Amino acid sequence: MLARPTTSRPHLVTLAAGLLACAGLAGLLHDAGNLALTQLAADPTDPAATTVAWAVLLTAKWTVNLAGLLWTAATVATALGTPLPTGLRRTGVVAAMSGLAAVLLPWTTGTDGPTATLEQLGYALHLPVMVWYGVLGWRLVHDNPAAAA
Repeated sequence: MLARPTTSRPHLVTLAAGLLACAGLAGLLHDAGNLALTQLAADPTDPAATTVAWAVLLTAKWTVNLAGLLWTAATVATALGTPLPTGLRRTGVVAAMSGLAAVLLPWTTGTDGPTATLEQLGYALHLPVMVWYGVLGWRLVHDNPAAAA
């Protein structure tokens, strides 16, 4: 929806699309890691499974952080590269800063990992990014009904 021929910064729109695709792939890696961990947890008595489970858990937790970082970068590229009203552009940058704060939260906990409360705060900090993309998508489809087809 963002690739409009009228954009003055097509390289930023392409970058945003690529970053969003990479964020999606990192999210899939995270989900695969969670699934693998669930499968490994089926036999918690196997010492090899425990070792692998810890490695998979670490990978899954950090790929979700990578996905959030890529998503935040895509939001900035979209806000700067897409023809938008100034208010919507600024809102996108603010949403990206909120997303960046969510990505940085796990780094504040060291090797212990975030608590459940801190993890919920991270999800809440990603909410402005999701809402912004929802508003942007609605606006683009509303302004260009051919994009919805």
